[in-house]
Amino acid sequence: MTSVGEGKGKRKGYIYAIVSSILFGTKAVLVKIAMETGLTPIDVVFFRFLFATFVLGIYILIRHTDLHLNKGQFWQLVFLAIVGYAMMNLTYYGAFHRMSVSLTGMLHYIYPAAALVIARMVFHDNITKKQCIAVILAVGGAMLLSLGDISQIDPWGLVFALLSGIFYGTYAVGLGRPALKELDGIAIVFYLCLFSTVFLGIFEGIRGLNPFAIISLEGLVLMLVVAIFCTAFSMMMFRQAIVAIGSVSTTILSTLEPITVVILSLILFDESFNIVMTLGALLILIAVGLTVERQKQEKSRVKNDETL
Repeated sequence: MTSVGEGKGKRKGYIYAIVSSILFGTKAVLVKIAMETGLTPIDVVFFRFLFATFVLGIYILIRHTDLHLNKGQFWQLVFLAIVGYAMMNLTYYGAFHRMSVSLTGMLHYIYPAAALVIARMVFHDNITKKQCIAVILAVGGAMLLSLGDISQIDPWGLVFALLSGIFYGTYAVGLGRPALKELDGIAIVFYLCLFSTVFLGIFEGIRGLNPFAIISLEGLVLMLVVAIFCTAFSMMMFRQAIVAIGSVSTTILSTLEPITVVILSLILFDESFNIVMTLGALLILIAVGLTVERQKQEKSRVKNDETL
């Protein structure tokens, strides 16, 4: 039986997921501006995690957070950092470099479907019909909202964009595994950022690149903002949401991200908003409504059980 405390925890989980999706959406716009200062996709990802690691490290020293990991937890976090975050960002920004932002986003937002399939097929999690419907609506809405000119598709861009969605779905499901739920959320995000930084630093070194040589003051400020608010803080919110409401529901709510991108693009870049995008936003909101309604039904069922 689900307790009232668990019901409140799930309500907070929905708030965490919504906040993280808004921050991730804001990140996309800030990254676009940062890349205009001369930073490459890999530079952007490297600085995001480098600065986030330093900020979180300072906070951990002040807070005296327990960073102890067992062997299994260590390798799970290494896997999630490399595959689920470093590779996801590299493939996403790699696609972004080859195709339009909207077209890349349309293909990337298969991740709720990827998370559902992985959760069901690999870990045998219970998936409800309402969740399946919500995933279909969320993915369809995100694609409509991000719909671009199909003629702009680049073969490698297509592959990178789809891989980014699969990697992110894998990350979301892996983050919700029991072995990691017992760890402190700050510690998890710190290790994810640290391992991603090390991996990306090695990758930059192999390619003979020096990102510190090309970053400008404007780029530095932008990356600090992205690292603190749109990486460290948003990753903590995302992780807390997964713990509270599960990976599938969290990824459904995360499709609010493209709505954030569109709104900010309208404000900052004077981009257009057409009927197709309006339909896409509506489908996402319906999917979010179905996901939240499921939590309300569970809460109501708990109250009924307690009165019996």
